[in-house]
Amino acid sequence: MARLQELDWFDGLSADAQGWVSEVVNAGIERFLVWLNNPDEPLLASNTGLGSVPTAAAHAVTLGQTVELISTGLGAIEPIAATMAAKGDEEWLLQQIARYGREIAFAAALVYARVAEQRGARTARQSSDLVDALITGRSPAAIELLASRVGFTPATPVRAAACVPTQDPQLALAEIERSARKLDRHVVTALHEGLIVAVWATRAREHPLTVARQLFGPHASAVVAGPVESIIAAGPALRRAIAGLAARPARPRTREVLEASDLLSERALIGELAAQDELVDRCFVRLRDSGTGLLETVDVMFDNQGVLEQAAKALPVHVNTLRYRLDRIAELTGFDLRDSRGAFAIFTGVSLGRMRDATGATPIDL
Repeated sequence: MARLQELDWFDGLSADAQGWVSEVVNAGIERFLVWLNNPDEPLLASNTGLGSVPTAAAHAVTLGQTVELISTGLGAIEPIAATMAAKGDEEWLLQQIARYGREIAFAAALVYARVAEQRGARTARQSSDLVDALITGRSPAAIELLASRVGFTPATPVRAAACVPTQDPQLALAEIERSARKLDRHVVTALHEGLIVAVWATRAREHPLTVARQLFGPHASAVVAGPVESIIAAGPALRRAIAGLAARPARPRTREVLEASDLLSERALIGELAAQDELVDRCFVRLRDSGTGLLETVDVMFDNQGVLEQAAKALPVHVNTLRYRLDRIAELTGFDLRDSRGAFAIFTGVSLGRMRDATGATPIDL
């Protein structure tokens, strides 16, 4: 025990951990004396004293510290080797001590490998539980509890992403986790209906598409959503990312990684209710409620294929007045009617809004 006190990290262990360490060291020395009578017998974790170590002890003491313990224990034996050995056997005994040290270090490595495997399986299960809770919309209290098990606090802002694996999904998950460790990023990953989904803690001034490429690979087909202020609120963002991936084939000529907001119209077309609601609010309700002829301006622009002079004549207004209205439409909706993508979004939102108005349909009916 006195030799253990010389280790600079030993005093920092809990009383229970110190007890486990002392027990293992003493058991190791006792088993060495037993093994010495039959040194050709292979050493296993179960007959070195390591097999009975609680998993919590392996979490409290690192593999490197365990090797240091082995060295300390054997160092206590070496000075008295001469008194233990018969005359002429001193060198042989020192060789057996060194051999025992190697064998027990290997047994320790096996114990830590087993603990790491169990920890990895537990983390994967907890990550999967959290992702399932986010996607299915479980209560904030349930999500907070599950998030705490994988190291997320409620105050952590996050982004969410979904990706189509290009190899065996389990291998792909392992690659993403390795990338996350290299980037020193806190990332939760899981499989969901054949897709890889991920949630990561955001950082100031990060570019989400760059982070996604670093995690998933430069050519991955992925969609990113967020940020949101807390992992508790990450469910809708994760659902947007998954829906965006389903809508991704509509944009075959665009880059591999996209933000879900860039696929708002496509997500609405495949039936994502949240995307439909957002488009209707931004492109129909706001223009209709503005009371300044903006919805009529949209109709006339479409009727005249976006040609300003023709549309201004049809309204009729001066072309500069039309330009002002188009600027106002862009300000209210976030989409520019003079841009093909913006025009597509406005057309989709206005069409959905008018169908709802005409039929009294709720979003789920469309």
